[in-house]
Amino acid sequence: MKKLVLKSILVLNRPVYYLVDNGVNYVLIRPLCEALQIDADWQIRELKKDEDLAAEVCEHTTQLPSDKQKRAFTCLPEEFIYGWIFSIKYSNTMSEETRENLRQYKRECYDALYSHFHAKVRSLTESIKERAELEVEARRLKMRLLENPEFVRWQEINTLKQQQSYRLTKDQKESLMILVEEMMEEESVNN
Repeated sequence: MKKLVLKSILVLNRPVYYLVDNGVNYVLIRPLCEALQIDADWQIRELKKDEDLAAEVCEHTTQLPSDKQKRAFTCLPEEFIYGWIFSIKYSNTMSEETRENLRQYKRECYDALYSHFHAKVRSLTESIKERAELEVEARRLKMRLLENPEFVRWQEINTLKQQQSYRLTKDQKESLMILVEEMMEEESVNN
């Protein structure tokens, strides 16, 4: 059986644990709820009923550093934690400290989402700008090339070749290439 790696981070100065399995961080819900000072049993029940997140909820057995035995913990992959935090409602039974802790953590989640999506928007904006710069450069080069009579003739020849786009057999193509090579050699000798 594969051993999961238990790690922790501090949330509001309290340890929150997660297990790493194949590069996925599974956050233990109970310790996170305890750090936020919210009812873990209620939140786990609500999480398991959530239309979108219920399919992502899983259980892992591990032993926390402060514990004497292994226990089963309800977990959620980290990628869903931040959205789940937004679903936690403030209640009349919450202490002011709990409300403030939850509010502070929700703000951190908003900041994380902003940073993530802002980076994507900035990256997309930069990509579009780079593409526009390349397009401007290509158009400038094309304008300069169109001033060159040899380039204009080359374009005309390519257009004529496309218009005469009847299919040649393999033998005919080879004959054509031999004839082209001979004509190019003859021209280089004469020059």
